[in-house]
Amino acid sequence: MSATAERREPAGPGPELARTAAVFLLVTLASVLLLAGLDAVPSLLKGEDRHVRSVASVQEAERRLGTRLVLPGYFPDTLRWPPAAIRVQVSPPAVALDIQSREGAPRMVLAERVGADEPPPAPLLPQATSLGASTVAVGKRPGKLGRVIGPDGSVWNELTWLAGDHRMVYRSTGSVDELLKMARSARESP
Repeated sequence: MSATAERREPAGPGPELARTAAVFLLVTLASVLLLAGLDAVPSLLKGEDRHVRSVASVQEAERRLGTRLVLPGYFPDTLRWPPAAIRVQVSPPAVALDIQSREGAPRMVLAERVGADEPPPAPLLPQATSLGASTVAVGKRPGKLGRVIGPDGSVWNELTWLAGDHRMVYRSTGSVDELLKMARSARESP
């Protein structure tokens, strides 16, 4: 044998590298799909929009949104605190707090959207049919006060106004005076 016949050139990366890359891509794709599916499971089980998350406290909502919430300083003793539910949507940033009466019935929704002069999106604040509205002062800011028919078929009072870069929407089955007093006391949480 000659010296050149005994020396073989190592085989190039060719088919082995292509097969390894294909397996890597398939495993990565399968992992991404699995994680996306697992991410959707809690929302499906709760019957929520997958971009909406329930949180345990106002502080957690603020942490997720990266901003302080605008909350009423006045809170009547006819309502329960803490909220029965707090739902957050990070994009677009918005939050809704469901408030119950002392007896446990749905009574009020405090909702706000951050950074846009638009109401919170429908997953947080369901669409309602307007029965008319008029302009009202919320402190030094103009607001709109009206009555709406909610998705449950009942009539709610609704007050909307802009507080800084937060579009506020308060809906309540309580009195207009109570709603206005709460809104006029609203400030960023401490």
